[in-house]
Amino acid sequence: MQDREADNHGVHAEYLTRAGGRFTVGDPAGSAGQAGTELSEDGSVIVGWRTCESGEGCGAWVS
Repeated sequence: MQDREADNHGVHAEYLTRAGGRFTVGDPAGSAGQAGTELSEDGSVIVGWRTCESGEGCGAWVS
């Protein structure tokens, strides 16, 4: 995921895995590249996710 807006609001995704994990992957570089990985942290299938923007909140969970 990459934040393409240079508004100083970082974005991140929160996701749930089949194994019961809840994780966050962020955009530590702001609107630059190198945002993260496509693999779940616990190696399990992702069963739900949502996107969030700092200072703005999160969207609804998608499954």
